Formats: sequence, structure tokens, C-alpha cells
Amino acid sequence: MPEGAEATRTARVGTVTHRLEKCLASHIDGAGDRVLWLIRTKPFGGYNVAYLILNYDTGIKEALRLQVSKRELPELLAKAQEHLPLIELDPIYGQHLVALAYTWNQETGTPVPEDFFLLLDVVGEPNTRFERPIIYAALSEADLQEAAAYRDRPAEILELPEFAGWTLPDSVTQKYGDRLRDIEESPLVVSEMTQQERIQEVYAQALEEVLDDRTRRLMQLRLEEMAYYLLRTGRRREALRAVAAARSLAEDDPQRLKRNPFVTALLERSLQRAKERPSRRIILPYTPPRPTREPEEERRLII
Repeated sequence: MPEGAEATRTARVGTVTHRLEKCLASHIDGAGDRVLWLIRTKPFGGYNVAYLILNYDTGIKEALRLQVSKRELPELLAKAQEHLPLIELDPIYGQHLVALAYTWNQETGTPVPEDFFLLLDVVGEPNTRFERPIIYAALSEADLQEAAAYRDRPAEILELPEFAGWTLPDSVTQKYGDRLRDIEESPLVVSEMTQQERIQEVYAQALEEVLDDRTRRLMQLRLEEMAYYLLRTGRRREALRAVAAARSLAEDDPQRLKRNPFVTALLERSLQRAKERPSRRIILPYTPPRPTREPEEERRLII
């Protein structure tokens, strides 16, 4: 347990101690959303429960406070996991994730849900700083060396059900998907080589825009968090592949990123899905009509 963990986990009201007993988390879906449950004992029995949806880009998205009895809690959690398997996190780390998500609200200017401020006594404030995601505390040096063996095949994790919806941000990829569709459906007759050159140019421009430093760092964090989820759900090899993909994104050299197997696979998926969606363009560029040649008599100057 990290230093200071017990101080963070326990709060005292009068002579009654109540503590942050449990934290449960879902996987991270394709939109970057993750469900988090934080459960704190009440001074005189039962639990206060914080239900949160954190987005790994814009921050805290949803917040809800519940009060349940000791008998009701197992039923609540069983129902919550019917369609969304959850793993246990160290409650201190759960606090850390909430605090981190709050900074993303500030970075992106996304309003924090008003109900979140009614949960502050349940969530509490983290007194422990985590320098790295929790997956690195769960893996040994030998595990990390083994993960390095998957560095050329990290894209295989995109085949897992939890990664089915993962794409790069639609706000960027959609316009490039539209351009790909325009190239493929263009009535102009061009050689196959010319068409492929235009397609590769679109991919290069999309990659340059979509993987800025912030997006790259957030994608790396998402992979590291998912690695821990996979490890805790009994999929060690897949967890190591997720770690390999995450560590490959620590490289900030644009030329190397262009050759990154995970990045190229994710970009391919993102642009293909964007291309298949209906275009969101409403206002199209104005194309002036071609000038028609006036009859000779109408073009004569009157002097």
C-alpha cells in the first residue's frame, strides 16, 4: 500500500470512523469512458456510494450519489456488473483517477457535473501521489522485459472485445474519412498509382494532426489502465501486449510514430469507420459556374 494510504482511506467524524472501503472500475470504452464506483462506510451503518463516469479526455462526465444498506450493497454491485464486468482498484488509486479526471475538465473547459460536488465527502482527497499507472506496480521487471517481446505486434489487442470501439477522435478523423471517400468516388479518371499517392497523403496528414502530444499521452494512459484491467480479468498475455503498445507511444518522434504498428492499425480503423459514416459536411465549398462564351455581337464594345 502506498505511503499515506491509510490516512487517505479513513475519515473521522466525532468518535466514529468511516472509511473508503472499496473502488470498482470498468474497462475504458471506445469513447474513452470508464465507470468508477467508490464506496465509503457510513458512521452508523450502511454505505455512501459515488457513481462516476470518467472520460479519458474531457474529465468527469457523470456523477451520482447513492445510499445503500449493508444488505443492499451486494445486490447493487451484482446488478452493476451484469453487462459491464468490474475490477477492484485500490481505493487510493481510485481517488487519484478522479483527481486526474478533474484536471482534464479544467484543461478542456468541460463543465464538471454539479452533482459531483455533492460527492466530495464520499470521494475524499488523495494524499498519495502516483508517479506511474498502477499496472507498473503489478508487474515485475521480468514481466516488462517479456512485454518488450510484443512490441512489434501490439496492434493485436485491438481484436479484443473491450477494444472493439476504440478509434482516434472523430472530431479529427471524420474530415479525413470524407476526403478518402471523395478520392475513391471521384469521377475523374486517374491511375491507380496516383490514387494511392493521394490516399497515403491523407493518412499522413491525419496522423500528424491526430497524434499531438496530449492525444498521444492520453492514449498511452488508456492502454496502461486497460493493461491492468486485462491483468485483473485473467488475461496476462493480453495485458503485456497492452503495455507494449503503451510504451511504444512514449516515443514522440513523429517519423517513428508513422511506423508504429499500433498507431497505424488504429488510424486505419478510425479512417475506415469515418469513411463509412455519412459525411457531416453541411456547408460545402462554393464552386463558381464555368463562364460561358458570349455571342460575338453581344461582346462588341460600343464606342
